[in-house]
Amino acid sequence: MLILYALMIMPIVRAFDYSSGDDASASLTAVEGFAPMWAWAIFFYLGALVLAYGVRARRHLIVYLGHSILAVTYSALAVGILAASLTRPWLDGVRGASVLILPTLMHWLIWWRTGPAPIKAGEAVTVEKVEGPR
Repeated sequence: MLILYALMIMPIVRAFDYSSGDDASASLTAVEGFAPMWAWAIFFYLGALVLAYGVRARRHLIVYLGHSILAVTYSALAVGILAASLTRPWLDGVRGASVLILPTLMHWLIWWRTGPAPIKAGEAVTVEKVEGPR
C-alpha cells in the first residue's frame, strides 16, 4: 500500500510543479511543444485523482483507469524529454528522463498485472512448489 500511495502522491507533486509557474527547464522544450505545462499538470492531477478515488471506493476498473492515465502520461513525458536530450551536447536533460523511468514502469506493471477486471476466486490457480537437488 505504501508504494501505491507513493504512486498517487508523486504525480500530484509533479502536477503542482507544472501548474505553479512558467519557468520550465530546457529539457522540457519538446514536451512544451506538444502541450503547455499546465495541460500536462491536468493529466497528472486527473490520473492521481482517478487512482485515489478508485482505491478509496475499492473499484477495480477505476484503479485500472487511473494507472492507465498515469502510465501513458509518464511515458509521453519521458519520451519527450529523452528525445530532446538526444539532440543536445552531452545528452543534456537525460537525467530528467531517467527520473521518470521508475514511476512509468511501476504504473505499466500494475496496469498489466491488474487488468480491467479482477481475477475471480474460482479461476485463480495457486501453485506452490519447493524443489531442490535429488
